[in-house]
Amino acid sequence: MYFNNRWDENIQRAFYNGWKSIHGIKHQSVDNAWGMTEDLYGPTSVRRNDLALLRQSRINARFAEEQVNEVHQYIIMGDSAYNKDTHLTSYHKQNHLIENYIKWNKSMKHVRISIEWNYGVTGTLFKYTRNKNKFKILDNSRVSKIYTVATLFRNFYIMMYGGQTSHYFKLEIPPDMLVNYINQVDFFLTN
Repeated sequence: MYFNNRWDENIQRAFYNGWKSIHGIKHQSVDNAWGMTEDLYGPTSVRRNDLALLRQSRINARFAEEQVNEVHQYIIMGDSAYNKDTHLTSYHKQNHLIENYIKWNKSMKHVRISIEWNYGVTGTLFKYTRNKNKFKILDNSRVSKIYTVATLFRNFYIMMYGGQTSHYFKLEIPPDMLVNYINQVDFFLTN
């Protein structure tokens, strides 16, 4: 009897998001003001919502651990669905916001927009990542690896040439950033 994995009910259910009516996988990323991805967690099924992905990634705890004993504590601006935490913030959600919160929300909207640009840069530089036929989960076991490598190469590209995000925030890429980045990646791969 002929059996096509594509139509296996359990596989379909595992990667299907009924709300968006799509099948797939997704990642959670933390990007910096230069337009580089600093943390990429995943892949997980697109069936899981962003809050589940946030919990699984433990990004708040990991970011806090990175900053133990540091005088200046940085925070991550997260999706509007995220709750505030020690090292993670989002928009203020009250109905009757005071003026400072309104200004905060407006300024943070620009930060959130820049993150979407970074996904666009990956797709522009690496057209393969936008080809739905090449990114079918059951046809290609390397889908998440391809996206991870494309993100890494996008980081290299940004360090060499800058990008929309770094230009928007008027940041210059330090000349030794690429060498330091490669040495850091090499350190984590060898330890």
